[in-house]
Amino acid sequence: MSNSNNSTDKKNVRKQGVKELIIGAAIAAAGGLLTYFSYASAKPGQRYTIYRGLITVGIVYAGYGIIHLLFPKVGAKKNQKTDSSAIAEGKEAKDEVVVEEDD
Repeated sequence: MSNSNNSTDKKNVRKQGVKELIIGAAIAAAGGLLTYFSYASAKPGQRYTIYRGLITVGIVYAGYGIIHLLFPKVGAKKNQKTDSSAIAEGKEAKDEVVVEEDD
């Protein structure tokens, strides 16, 4: 892989990381706001809902975004040749299927 492609991949992974961080923070904030409004609308002694699933999903998704920002290689896809391109170059495919005929 050339250096410019690697740089472009890292930039794309970082952009994706920023998106994940923003979306995750928004999801967690929405869960926090819904929890607050549920608490604020409950009268003393009444139950209210804590949206911990929504908050957790948002935090985890934002965490993935942070990981992609700090370590852009983690999310980058490796440049792997397919079996058909390997065959076109005269190399053997990795997975071969052998069919034997019964006499």
